[in-house]
Amino acid sequence: PGMLGNSSHGYIATITLPDGRGGALLDLRCASAEIAISSAFRDLALRVCRVVAQPSPRFLDHHEIPLQEAEALVQEYRVEALRRGIPDEDLELYARRSAEHRMRQICLLDLPLGSGTVNSALEDFGHPVEVRRFYRASLDD
Repeated sequence: PGMLGNSSHGYIATITLPDGRGGALLDLRCASAEIAISSAFRDLALRVCRVVAQPSPRFLDHHEIPLQEAEALVQEYRVEALRRGIPDEDLELYARRSAEHRMRQICLLDLPLGSGTVNSALEDFGHPVEVRRFYRASLDD
């Protein structure tokens, strides 16, 4: 976040899931009005918005995960490692790698999109773009 500064150019994409029980909103920003009105930019925004509508994303990237939550995940995996009988010398590495894997599953930029991730789709767009904010709602939460 912040790579485009205070850009007012962009697109607010919305999606409602087919069953009507959930949906998402995404604020995707870019450097110019010409980019913002292009069908390629709006298509990218809708594709990313579909990812937001899934149950996983809670944070944009791992830098937004509160330290307490990240450490709680590591601790959770330490306990799992002990329960699974992982040797003491491998326990910390197992816990950290497992926590990092879980954190990638809750960060929008790390989630799959096409043949890559949301982050790679944004980087491959050809113009600087950034997700300013996103919101997911579900009647099942």
